[in-house]
Amino acid sequence: MGMLEEALRYAKKGLPVLPLHTVSDGVCTCGNGECGSVAKHPRNLRGVTEATTDEAIINQWWEQWPGSNIGLATGTPEGILVVDVDAKSGGLESWMDLQDIHGVVNTLMVETGGGGNHYIFKQNGTIYSNTAGKLGQGIDTRGKGGYIVAPPSVHASGDLYKFFSKDVTPQDLPGWIAEKWGGQSAPAQVKEQIPGDQKYDAWVDYALEHGAPEGQRNDMAHRLAGYFRRFGLPVNTILTIMIPYNERCTPPMPLSELRATISSAERYAIQVDRAGISDAPEFREEGGVLFYTWDRSGLTVKVDQLTRVKNGSSCMISFEDKDPETKRTRDILGPVSYNMNSVTARKNLGDELGKQRETSWRTILQTLGKLTDEYLRSGQDVVDLRDYMDRPFQQWSLEPLILNEDLPVILFGDGGLGKSLVALAAMTSLNTGTDVLPGLYPAGTHNGLYLDWESSPYENGERYKQLMKGRGLDPTDYKCHHIRCSGTFLEMASSIRQKISEYGITFLIIDSAAMAVGGEPRDESAVVPFFNALRSMGIPSLIIAHQRKEDTSEMPFGSVFWKNEARSTWEIKRHQEVGDNMLQIGLYNRKNNFGLTAPLGFELEFGDDTIEIYELNIQEVPELAKSSSIWEQIKGQLTRNGRMTSKQLSDETGEKMPSISQTLHRYKERGKVELMSAQNDPTQMWELKGE
Repeated sequence: MGMLEEALRYAKKGLPVLPLHTVSDGVCTCGNGECGSVAKHPRNLRGVTEATTDEAIINQWWEQWPGSNIGLATGTPEGILVVDVDAKSGGLESWMDLQDIHGVVNTLMVETGGGGNHYIFKQNGTIYSNTAGKLGQGIDTRGKGGYIVAPPSVHASGDLYKFFSKDVTPQDLPGWIAEKWGGQSAPAQVKEQIPGDQKYDAWVDYALEHGAPEGQRNDMAHRLAGYFRRFGLPVNTILTIMIPYNERCTPPMPLSELRATISSAERYAIQVDRAGISDAPEFREEGGVLFYTWDRSGLTVKVDQLTRVKNGSSCMISFEDKDPETKRTRDILGPVSYNMNSVTARKNLGDELGKQRETSWRTILQTLGKLTDEYLRSGQDVVDLRDYMDRPFQQWSLEPLILNEDLPVILFGDGGLGKSLVALAAMTSLNTGTDVLPGLYPAGTHNGLYLDWESSPYENGERYKQLMKGRGLDPTDYKCHHIRCSGTFLEMASSIRQKISEYGITFLIIDSAAMAVGGEPRDESAVVPFFNALRSMGIPSLIIAHQRKEDTSEMPFGSVFWKNEARSTWEIKRHQEVGDNMLQIGLYNRKNNFGLTAPLGFELEFGDDTIEIYELNIQEVPELAKSSSIWEQIKGQLTRNGRMTSKQLSDETGEKMPSISQTLHRYKERGKVELMSAQNDPTQMWELKGE
């Protein structure tokens, strides 16, 4: 049976498939002789996000790329979850140790062709992310947004992926794996969304069934949210109703953005009530710009840069309507500067508008004045935390480096360490949905924007090309948005919000912090407004901060303000031999509101036209190991050398004996290490306990 037939067989079982590159004459079919993901990376444009069970699409793919390897999407509602045990990274030993503790795991198993195994389990209704090393050294997991190579695909070694036994079917995920993996409850389906026998309006049914294309999805999402809000439904119920709409949009909105849209509709309903408006226009907010639309007359008013001033509120305002015959939008007036609360300004603007079109401008302008006044007064609403107990989206965009929502992360260190390159690699991972940073798997794809105060588009464009080629991807397949910035972030905030809305941006890089702030980076009066503006963008962000010589603490700029305002901070260190084209980098988690994680290590190899990135155990590089915690250094030594004395550990790590001893006894109480000889024996030996 050929690859196409096997792919169709998987699809008939409800497992979404995608075409992957294969191997020919020992070389990946991507054509890159130094491909870092031979016979494993997607051929199709959007990778795993396009995985499908549609037979017509699958036939088209394999007609275009005969003999392609088969990828199976993981973490889908009716699909599979996978534990990936890598032989080369010590995964087989870790897996045996885990089974010694928790019992043998019996489920469908695939031999990968490279000596490792895939253990395949049934999806259980919980949302699991992709992780690296969370279960144990050399053991990765594949959940939502991930994929595996499926039998009978060809491994880079030339061997085939094959089932250990076809008679075995995927079993339930063992409780101990589920606990270690960690997951989030999927939102429950709501069947009775509207009280009584009332049905959806026809346009609502159509939107839920067909979604909306880019450029229209936010507008429709606001309309739907406002529609369901009129029935008094809670935010979580509206979110659940609208998820099918979002999944059918091209491309879908991040669920955090969808929730923000619904919350905006909730706030607007309250503003309308407070303003005492009986026939309120429809409302949406995009990129900090307010749109008020009167459907019956086809009139839309756009309010930008709305700000409190001494004698009221000022803005830039413009008016447009739709031609009743052609349905095309036409400008009426604006943008013009306008004071919402000035009687004289209102009369003058109404007179000018009356020359362009006859309508009740006085009433419209009064309504706008009341609604915008309530908008400025309302701020953020009080919410019921019961609506927020189950997060409907992943906590991480790129675990454990990039958080989701509007939670900023800082990458800091001395100049010339590779911060910008690591940040660009993270954005490339998110844009492509692949592990450009090995071992870090995106929870879905993003559309990033690089805000750059330091480099030119050409400099970053060349780096982007090298990273993509190093990962075996075509640089022309994915957009990579960039703005060469001038002025402070605060000054550019309104423009950036509009770009976020216009281009569907879901992730930001700020390069770099000091220039984005514009003032003294340790001055609270400059730092706090910067973070307030950044959070108002409503999307994840990674901030690059260059340490100065006097900044010696493990905080960006040595400042408590930067540490406190970020949800997570990572310090970067590097090691490179003179004349070597290999750069070794360590990332150290100095703060994390959700719990510190182990250091990350990467080795970057610079070719003529590529940058290839490999995983690196920083404990094997003394220059990097010394920057990690004492416990991480001890663990690294015991992993490599087996049993050691406290004196040996002190000698190898360079840490003082009292610090080594205190750390060992602290982690002995936590069950991480054990003493293998008598307490008073001067040659007492320590070893790691199996986790």
